[in-house]
Amino acid sequence: MVERAPEGELEITGGVLRYVHDSNWKFFVENLNDLMHPMVTHQSSSQTARIVARRLMDEDDKVPWAVEIFSPFSNKYSFFEEMGLHAFEHGHSYSGGKISIHSAYSDIPGYVEALESAYGKEKTLEIFSENRHNTVFYPSATIKGPIQTMRVVKPLAVDKTLIESWTFRLKGAPEAMTQRSILYCTLINSSANLVGPDDYEAYHRLQCGLQTQGADWVSMHRYMGEEKVDDNGAITARGTNDIVFRNQFKAWKRYMTAEGA
Repeated sequence: MVERAPEGELEITGGVLRYVHDSNWKFFVENLNDLMHPMVTHQSSSQTARIVARRLMDEDDKVPWAVEIFSPFSNKYSFFEEMGLHAFEHGHSYSGGKISIHSAYSDIPGYVEALESAYGKEKTLEIFSENRHNTVFYPSATIKGPIQTMRVVKPLAVDKTLIESWTFRLKGAPEAMTQRSILYCTLINSSANLVGPDDYEAYHRLQCGLQTQGADWVSMHRYMGEEKVDDNGAITARGTNDIVFRNQFKAWKRYMTAEGA
């Protein structure tokens, strides 16, 4: 994310957005890199944005930023499978890499030129080749590098969680980059956003469901055993593998029991 700034520095901008979920913090952190849910959970916002855009736009119209931001959330399963997952020791993870929901945004005039002036063409291509969806620093923070936002997770109680959303300005980049990042954070992360309520409803129902005695276990076995370990020691898997959940709970168990300390 820092390398995406032509001057190699970031600064916090746009204030902070805060909202409270009446659910356990683990639901939010698990959901960040759950690539099985977007195309179903977010149809109410994403697919609606596509339909409205087709209805109102002429063929030659520039796609509005809001539509670019919303549309990828209801991509096909194959898209999210291809994004892939990477899981690391201590519960950390990221989704995406070469492609993500952020990799097809339109160019901001002057931005590529500013990066090439600072880093050269080859390094600029390398920077743009990395397009992660969410990078999770388990258990309490998540960063979106391509859109320059960060969320901090603060548990308040077993059934209450505060989420803070921060936006960064890329020093040396056109001001339009900052405007798009703030728009993204407002549309996706604010208390009046159009994507989060879909997830929030799921968290609330899960919180209520786990208070019942209907079942002893929650299955996290999807594609278990298909994962691979790359040369850097990261566990890699297809996008809809449950490896991120298993990895997080493995770390949480170790923290809670001092296992291996």
